[in-house]
Amino acid sequence: MNRAIVASVAAALIAAAGAGLVAATEQGRAPIYFRDPDGKPFYSLAPKKTPDGRDYRAVPAGADVSFDEPAPDATAMPAPSGATARKIKYYRNPMGLPDTSPMPKKDSMGMDYIAVYEGDDTDDGSVKLSPGKIQRTGAKSEPAAMRLIRSIIRAPGTIALDERRISVIAMRSESFVLKIADVTTGSHVVKGQPLMEVYTPAISSAAAEFLATITSKMTSGDGSYGRGSRQRLVNLDVPEAAIAAIEKSRNVPTSIDWTSPRDGIVLERNAIEACASSRAACCFGSPIIHWSGR
Repeated sequence: MNRAIVASVAAALIAAAGAGLVAATEQGRAPIYFRDPDGKPFYSLAPKKTPDGRDYRAVPAGADVSFDEPAPDATAMPAPSGATARKIKYYRNPMGLPDTSPMPKKDSMGMDYIAVYEGDDTDDGSVKLSPGKIQRTGAKSEPAAMRLIRSIIRAPGTIALDERRISVIAMRSESFVLKIADVTTGSHVVKGQPLMEVYTPAISSAAAEFLATITSKMTSGDGSYGRGSRQRLVNLDVPEAAIAAIEKSRNVPTSIDWTSPRDGIVLERNAIEACASSRAACCFGSPIIHWSGR
């Protein structure tokens, strides 16, 4: 009887010793680091304590390593602790798909749905990331500040002339082009630069009438006399410099130097110099010069 009791006690002690050996073997793995006991993203290579005196939890080799905040256990609902308890509204798809569930659930890959608490599902366009994800992605934050952004933008376009800066030189009477200045399409001209030398019977007649009225004005002493003949030259678009030269020289010019009224670039030149006398009719007409300028 006593031997049987002793044998059973010995068997129990041996079994207990075997269990203790297994437990010692499992616990004998050296930890590779220590992490916060609350699951916060705080880690240490040496044993460490929290500010409230609790030891960091040892993580042995081979254990699942995760730098994300621990997901709430869907199977165990936290007990409410007064007014600070947060209520779970629903569970959302862990991959961000538009799929929610009122109860704990797993997706097709076996991942648990993420609990969404009241106040977390804001519509302000903000995105919240755990500290572990921010650390792995290498994202950095900095205060917002005004800065100059330089970038090259290439876009097709069409160059058009400003119609307000286009001038046309066209004779207002039949004219004979005697000489063309050294200007052509694309040439740059300045205001007052000679463009061509022309002979116009209408201008010669108006110039002779203008000189006659000037002489009569000097004789009669009437200051307003002769304004009509001068206006005739203006109506024929004779340059002001040419009218002043006629008034100063008191001679009827055989030709008029036509000058540029503004600075610009010659866009088109249709005028040509006079031909031989036997072919003069081919050059008799209204020469036109277009150009754009300031």
